[in-house]
Amino acid sequence: MKVQGRYNALDVAATVGIKRFTLASSVNAHGLVYSQGDLHFPAFPMTEEMDTFPSDAYALSKAEVELQADSFARSHPHMRIASLRIH
Repeated sequence: MKVQGRYNALDVAATVGIKRFTLASSVNAHGLVYSQGDLHFPAFPMTEEMDTFPSDAYALSKAEVELQADSFARSHPHMRIASLRIH
C-alpha cells in the first residue's frame, strides 16, 4: 500500500504539472531497524550515493519509493523531487 500510494502521488503531481515534490523516506531504506542478523555496510557514515541493502519489508518499501522518485525525476525533467531520509 505504501509503495502504490507514493507512486499515485508522484503520478498525479507529474500529471498536473507540480514542479517540486518532497517525500518522507527513512534511513531504514538501508535496512537498519527491522533487520535480522548482522548488518554489513561498505562505509560509515552512510551517504546518499551508497547502494541500499534492504533486508526486510519495511526497508524494501522505503528503497522502492526512492527508486520511484528517481524514475519520475528522470522522466519528468520539470519536476524536482527530494527524498528526505528522516532518522
